[in-house]
Amino acid sequence: MTKQRAETSKLSRIGVNKVENAILGFGHIWREQAIEDIGVDAIIELCLGNYPTGKLVGVQVKAGNSYLKDTPGGEFTYSPNKTDIEYWEKLTLPLMIVFYHPGNNCCYWKDISNEINQQGNDLSAALKINVPHAQTLSGDFDNYIKKLFDLVVPTDDEFRLLTEELNNLKWVSPEFDLAISGTDIFMNGLWGLCTKVMFHLSLITDTLKRNLIKRKKPAVIRMRLDRHSLQNFIISYLRILKKHRLADFDTNDVNHTIYVKREWPTFIAPLTLSGRKYIDYLTKNAISEDGVHDRQFFNLIYLPHVFIEVFDHYYPEQEKLGRPCAVC
Repeated sequence: MTKQRAETSKLSRIGVNKVENAILGFGHIWREQAIEDIGVDAIIELCLGNYPTGKLVGVQVKAGNSYLKDTPGGEFTYSPNKTDIEYWEKLTLPLMIVFYHPGNNCCYWKDISNEINQQGNDLSAALKINVPHAQTLSGDFDNYIKKLFDLVVPTDDEFRLLTEELNNLKWVSPEFDLAISGTDIFMNGLWGLCTKVMFHLSLITDTLKRNLIKRKKPAVIRMRLDRHSLQNFIISYLRILKKHRLADFDTNDVNHTIYVKREWPTFIAPLTLSGRKYIDYLTKNAISEDGVHDRQFFNLIYLPHVFIEVFDHYYPEQEKLGRPCAVC
């Protein structure tokens, strides 16, 4: 019997070569893992012109129609196995997965590290990843991996879309029928001469009180923080910060706090280059009527977050307080 070459081997090489040519076309260095390729086919070193930056991105290439299942809505779905997820989660560099589709000779990509981070720590079920048809290996991919390391700054148009995304993210307090947006939380969390952003549950309550004062209507301060709706709001807000690379905080620690410890996350994180430029954009375009303000003297030790109630009467002979007073 004549020895034959496996069709999958040929297809795999076509896929890797296709991805390599695209990366070289962007001007980056491609280093294929020739020995013991386990979960990472190649390493990309990003370059600016002829200058290597030392910034590295891993790439896993999947070639063939079997990896992608076409679904309605302009997306493919991919289901990695649990061992792949567990290995990728341990990587110390960002990993992109690229799919080569032989039917149309096109490559599609996804930031697998970011996808795993967004799913939390629950690896009991197979992760299903959506890959948009429009997410091909083009200039958008080049910009995306550069933004991971603050090698490019978003345009004003991109900042405008980011602002719309933050404005559209809302949590409504059931007691006051009052909405808090992602923009409110970001603006009220700025600290350290607008070089850092913090998150603490007090941001929600303080922002709610501030908006109540602006409304100038009587209101009894009584808050019920529904964990289900509030958790979705907080997680979505933090995902926007991470997706747009506005702040450099530990996603794994936040996920562990929310999903494992069942607590609210707390952190103070430095703004990235994109985050600092976003502050310039907000200032230039007067996004908030209060302007860009800063919690310059914020300190959890000396100024802890406390809940203060004001009562309308005190009865010394009965040693008890009357009804909480309406706040105007």
